[in-house]
Amino acid sequence: MLRNHWVFVSIALVVASVTDNSHASTKSIGPDGINANGLMTANGMPLDGNGIAVGQVEPGRPGKATADGGPDDAMNSSPDVVPAEVYVGSTSGASIANSLTDDHAEQVASVIIGTDTTDPDGAGSRTAPTGAATMADLYSSAFPLTASPYDADAVQSLNFLATYGGVKVRVINLSFGTPTNSDPFDGNRLITQYIDWSAQTSIHDTLYIVAGNEGAGGIPFPTDNFNGITVASSTINAGVYREVSGFNNYSEDAVNERTSISIIAPRRGCRRYGA
Repeated sequence: MLRNHWVFVSIALVVASVTDNSHASTKSIGPDGINANGLMTANGMPLDGNGIAVGQVEPGRPGKATADGGPDDAMNSSPDVVPAEVYVGSTSGASIANSLTDDHAEQVASVIIGTDTTDPDGAGSRTAPTGAATMADLYSSAFPLTASPYDADAVQSLNFLATYGGVKVRVINLSFGTPTNSDPFDGNRLITQYIDWSAQTSIHDTLYIVAGNEGAGGIPFPTDNFNGITVASSTINAGVYREVSGFNNYSEDAVNERTSISIIAPRRGCRRYGA
């Protein structure tokens, strides 16, 4: 059963799931967007991700500076975006120093845990916007693109975080997709099968947030998942993120009862780290 205190984190990740210019700001995470700032527990405490472990998997990873206990130098990390741990696959430490650090992954991480309260919109001299779940612990695993369509590489990183020792990673964000190779969207690709299997309560009880349905060609797999949440983009109408974005790809659909999109979330006009 999903608990409300980490369902919030999954909602926060929805902003991170939509690529290209999708980064938290006071607009996108405020009442005109996902209203992350206004969510409270039954006891009136803010739902800020405190005590929640969140996973991030994609071909790159955010940096973590040596000053913050990570392996990376200052050029490949940000003091305003500090993950709990960073990996390449399941490898951490000095051997992955500055390896697979990536601007997109850093930007996605900034949506989730960015802590620059001096410039919450990221519009000033400091460019890391405030995240939607600033107190969450982010565990990021990058996978190398050793083969196309790289499902197996991605699954190894997903499984590493879903079975992470000592910490229960309850939500994993996937801001990437794998090529179609003309395969049908029927749930039979390896990465989709893994997500549907892992998300079951009796297996890993992990919620997967999947980016999808964007632009020409989209990033189709694993948008045909059955047990995760697949996110498309919304845009501002009269000051509120309440309109389905024309940027979405409307030509792709999953087979039978599988749905290609579960929810929409802010994209256009969102601020991002480094932009």
